[in-house]
Amino acid sequence: MDQILNKVGSYWLGQKANKEINSVGDDINSLSTSIEGGAKWLVNKIKGKMQKPLPELLKEYNLPIGIFPRDATNYEFNEETGKLTVFIPTICEVGYKDSSVLRFFTTVTGYLEKGKLADI
Repeated sequence: MDQILNKVGSYWLGQKANKEINSVGDDINSLSTSIEGGAKWLVNKIKGKMQKPLPELLKEYNLPIGIFPRDATNYEFNEETGKLTVFIPTICEVGYKDSSVLRFFTTVTGYLEKGKLADI
């Protein structure tokens, strides 16, 4: 009986530890992405390449300014290809007026076209 309890306990602790380790790994990846996005923004600022605020860019493409979470301020935009990469500090869920809920990861990539964001 003791051997069975030891095996069950060991299995349970192993599963619990594995979940915690995965969680820490996700947190590190999120932090890394946030730092990377912030660093790119800072380098562009130092080079004198200031980007317009994200809401302003979205307005230019006839998109609602609130489609991304409020704390999504760092982004990269390639005007030639239309590729937009938005950096969000942490994984989050955002609710909208129509009761829909979207889950955002720390990096969202898509292609901006007038009136739509494609290939997200």
